[in-house]
Amino acid sequence: MTTMTTKTTWIYNHNKKYKIISNTTTGTIQVYDHKGNLLIEKNNLTKKQIQNIEKHLHQQNTKKHTPNQSTQTSRSYDPMIT
Repeated sequence: MTTMTTKTTWIYNHNKKYKIISNTTTGTIQVYDHKGNLLIEKNNLTKKQIQNIEKHLHQQNTKKHTPNQSTQTSRSYDPMIT
């Protein structure tokens, strides 16, 4: 069986880069800073939980880089809390 690993890099506040490594087979997500230091690691996640976290992170990245975004305040959501 092959391992489904996804690597994503996105830019967060003040041009700091973070790398997300998610593995749906082992149910893990790891967040690294621009220096390669492990910041967050979550284990025993379901495939659906990982997909939701990835979706949320991509949406947040898109919002930060989309001009003329809405100024409405959305409900705070932390995808790393299960």
